[in-house]
Amino acid sequence: MAEVQDNILLIGAGAVGQAYGYHLAEGGAQVTFLVKEKYVSELTKGLTVRCLNDRHSEPVTFRNYSVTASIRSQPPGGFQQVWFCIDSTATTDHFLEHISAHVGDATIVSLQPGIHDFTRFKQVFDQAQLVRGMITLVSFEQSVVNPGTSKAMCWWFPPFSRAPFEGNDDLVDLITSRLRRGRMPATQVHDLEFKLRLGSGILMPMVAMLELCDWQLSKLRRTSNLVVAARAARQAIAITLPGRARIRVRFLTAPLVLLPVLFLAQTVTPFHLQNLLRVHFSKVRRQTLSMLDQYIEMAVTKETEMDSIETIRNGLRRRDVENNANDPSSTCET
Repeated sequence: MAEVQDNILLIGAGAVGQAYGYHLAEGGAQVTFLVKEKYVSELTKGLTVRCLNDRHSEPVTFRNYSVTASIRSQPPGGFQQVWFCIDSTATTDHFLEHISAHVGDATIVSLQPGIHDFTRFKQVFDQAQLVRGMITLVSFEQSVVNPGTSKAMCWWFPPFSRAPFEGNDDLVDLITSRLRRGRMPATQVHDLEFKLRLGSGILMPMVAMLELCDWQLSKLRRTSNLVVAARAARQAIAITLPGRARIRVRFLTAPLVLLPVLFLAQTVTPFHLQNLLRVHFSKVRRQTLSMLDQYIEMAVTKETEMDSIETIRNGLRRRDVENNANDPSSTCET
């Protein structure tokens, strides 16, 4: 049965798409990237990639894939899997419906972390064809994070982490076995919703506060900033996972726990962590802001605490106003 799952379409060929695409191809899949027209020419030349978990490896050229700018140019039913490797703000209802009209009953793999993302997928695609995944790897362009180095797209699997997937047992088994064959750690899990909301609930407020700290981890570790970020994280988790794992959440969001974790993270990652966070989350800033806004909207509906989330969100709004005021090329419409 696994041999049938050969033709895989990956929507997006950024940091995430290239990493999954490479390991799927290494595992024997026929990979096609769906990208905007302006990226087609560059992608057809091949991609320079590197997995940092192998310390002795050098960047390699990844060419074992096809590229298209139009789903309509592909034969109907030609793909057994369709992976969405784009951020939450790009998965609009219209776009999902457009893809659905051309892929038939292919397995749909969603990697989006947003609170309502998977709900939108379920409204467009049949539940039986849906598989949900969680991104656990760290992927980035090396020259952006470490100036002066090559432009290779690099990624790193944190210790003891395996890419989790949830859905129909047979479909998930096909996906995880293909990835493992391609040397990416992957596993089937249950209750992925809990893991996603717990992870996002901690990450999004921390990243937003880091931006307010000018992307400097040393400022984030200051007690006044870390306390607000930790409280915002607890509020975000309480909003999306009411009553779940309260003791665990309190422990994971305690400033005395977060402080050494932030310090240790800088020492164990084989790249400049602070630069990576700045580059990556500046690029997907709309997704971060959208999730903060969703937390606030849900808190209003549920009448739960959200003051620390609002403090961070309002701080980002003020920063945007200041930046626009200092940029003579910007315009404001009322």
